[in-house]
Amino acid sequence: MTQLLYIRTPLEDHNTLRNTVYGNQGVIENSYRGNILGVSYIAEPLHPCEDQRTGNEYSIALLRFDSREHAMNFLISAGFMDVSFLPDCDVYLMPLLKALKLGNCWSTFLITELVCRENYNYLPSRNKFYGIDEVGGVPVAVDTSYVDAIRSTRRQPAGFRIHQFPDRKTFVDWFNSRNGSEFKQDFRRISGLNTYLMTFF
Repeated sequence: MTQLLYIRTPLEDHNTLRNTVYGNQGVIENSYRGNILGVSYIAEPLHPCEDQRTGNEYSIALLRFDSREHAMNFLISAGFMDVSFLPDCDVYLMPLLKALKLGNCWSTFLITELVCRENYNYLPSRNKFYGIDEVGGVPVAVDTSYVDAIRSTRRQPAGFRIHQFPDRKTFVDWFNSRNGSEFKQDFRRISGLNTYLMTFF
């Protein structure tokens, strides 16, 4: 099953994370059947949909792989399995429900991270897209209450729901629209969520 690889480090390790990921781009694409989605310097918390601003203090890399085996081979070869390398690094794998759109023009991800697993049951139906598909995005690319924690130095997330947008402007226009207002209304009612925006440049 296609996997999304999520790597999170403190901001002071951003350059090391970025250089490691992009320094292995050829290996990722040619040997491990993967793609780099991007490395974000900062994740923007989205008021009023955040309770805990975990993402605001970290650099995050997203990659996709055709299988867990390929993702693990990359992590081993790039040094991520060595706890002395980026000692404050979190590495999570999660299944992709839908194919992501690849390329520089698909740069923005809306991520909801669950702090409490029980609250997964209160999330809106995964079939409720809030018009994200109508603006060219990929709604509910990830929806899981199980996270495969490869490395975890902080409290492990209890789940993720992730949407992809073409770019930040498209997201902002959507977020300020009626569909975005409905999204905010639904998610602000649920405690124990951390919703943030990642944009890759």
